[in-house]
Amino acid sequence: MYRGLLKQSLEYDPAFILHTGDMVNSGTAREFKHYAGLLQDIAVPVVHVAGNHEIRYGRSTYEKWFGACNWSFDYGGCRFIGLDNPGGRFGKRDFEFVKAHLDAQVPTFVLFHKPLPLGRWKVHSMESDGAGGRGTEMHKLLKSMA
Repeated sequence: MYRGLLKQSLEYDPAFILHTGDMVNSGTAREFKHYAGLLQDIAVPVVHVAGNHEIRYGRSTYEKWFGACNWSFDYGGCRFIGLDNPGGRFGKRDFEFVKAHLDAQVPTFVLFHKPLPLGRWKVHSMESDGAGGRGTEMHKLLKSMA
């Protein structure tokens, strides 16, 4: 099914595809290898942010396959920032990363796995479990730099 969705997405002639996590079940090397096989015939880059399933046993296997959990790149006059929040929390380094890469003069898309506590996403957001995910704080930072 996933390969079918990828091929369908190629009909839109994208420059790249953004994936916001949970591409594997438990984050084993075997699962990442299988997932990479699903991507091998896809002619455009697939850019990932880690979900909770990818880092179940740590970030090292995810990083081996996809690189750093926080990333940024520019394309078409826009900036794309990926943040590491698969556990539903933002840490100090995530805030520092955003401050270093966010530019109010550049239209920016910020991606991460677990949503901010906004609108209908309050129930499944990083704040809903009472774990102090700092989602509201991140939202304020993003809005202040927009």
